[in-house]
Amino acid sequence: MQISFTKLNEESLRLEVQRTDGSSDAITLNSRSFLRHDFAHLAVEAELPIALGYWGQVAAGAALGGDAFSGQDIALAEKLAGPVQTLMRTEAQPAANLALLQRVVPALARETLAQRIHEHAPRLTGHWKGTPFGSAMRIRWGDQDEPDVCFCCAQIPRSTKSMAAITSDLCGLRSPAVSPRTLRSIPARACVITMNFSFLN
Repeated sequence: MQISFTKLNEESLRLEVQRTDGSSDAITLNSRSFLRHDFAHLAVEAELPIALGYWGQVAAGAALGGDAFSGQDIALAEKLAGPVQTLMRTEAQPAANLALLQRVVPALARETLAQRIHEHAPRLTGHWKGTPFGSAMRIRWGDQDEPDVCFCCAQIPRSTKSMAAITSDLCGLRSPAVSPRTLRSIPARACVITMNFSFLN
């Protein structure tokens, strides 16, 4: 599924999804009320990962503005996304994310996971701040087989030397090159930001 956040003006955005089955949905939202919370859901659902949280259920057909979300996954996603939203706003340290994990999902509480959430959430915010008015920030949600994508959010090794160079320039991360076959064998995390230069500029 492709998720597009189009920056309309200082106050509003257009959120659109194009699902893999060809269906789509769109809604106009107030940026101040919804954007940080949506980014928090992206970060926690991608990094744990949570298969049927908000974004997973939207990918499966739920309406963006609907109220039909249910199940243990969405309940867990909400318990984490709310506090993560606050941690994003206050620019808290990774230790705060670890404390949250210890409180909500102690079985999964690890410093590495807390660090990934800590890095993932502000990276989304940074991409959004760099998106011009009238342009879209596009995110690919779901497993990826394509070699021309930036795995910087997922921290998956790059498939080629050229891709490693491109992504290290964008996000400051460097990983050893691996073959496309090896890359495809690595389970992709849920959120993968596409190499869309109109979005990255």
